[in-house]
Amino acid sequence: MIHKTTRTEIREVEVTIRETVTCDICGEGVRKGRYSYDTFEGECTMSVGHSFPECGSRETTRVDICEKCFREKLIPWLQGEGAKVQVAKVDW
Repeated sequence: MIHKTTRTEIREVEVTIRETVTCDICGEGVRKGRYSYDTFEGECTMSVGHSFPECGSRETTRVDICEKCFREKLIPWLQGEGAKVQVAKVDW
């Protein structure tokens, strides 16, 4: 009788799940929306790097921001620095 055996190695894996997001300016929670269909994505990012066919690198800087700080602090500051803020509205 021939017995076939296999060996399985189980490694311990650590997973980090971000359950809450707080504003990096005021410390308040970045709201997910009052209802399940509300949306707000409060994140400002900048990515800088290079990409070649065989390799590349990138550095990403991120700031989490609540809706209030975005509207009352970031937008006025950007406009004061000369930025022309663009708002796109979508209805369907």
